[in-house]
Amino acid sequence: MGKDYNQKKKSTNMLIAAFMLFIFPIMLVFLGVFLGGYLGKLMEGSIRTYEIIGGIIALVLAVVFVKLFDKSTVVDKEQEKFYWEDM
Repeated sequence: MGKDYNQKKKSTNMLIAAFMLFIFPIMLVFLGVFLGGYLGKLMEGSIRTYEIIGGIIALVLAVVFVKLFDKSTVVDKEQEKFYWEDM
């Protein structure tokens, strides 16, 4: 049962993993702030408040996406490992 479960997960490229963990959440928060400001301008409300709310919603979505990404991937145990002492 455990072996079948591990085979369903796919190995992930480290570049994609780094993007998903560091760059994607920042981009999503900036997008949320931008969309919140745009929505605040359309609704003629406090733009700053809408920007903050949009940023918070985007941050929560980014955390959910990162958690889903983390659950769908597995570390490739056959990949060559690098240690600081070797550099």
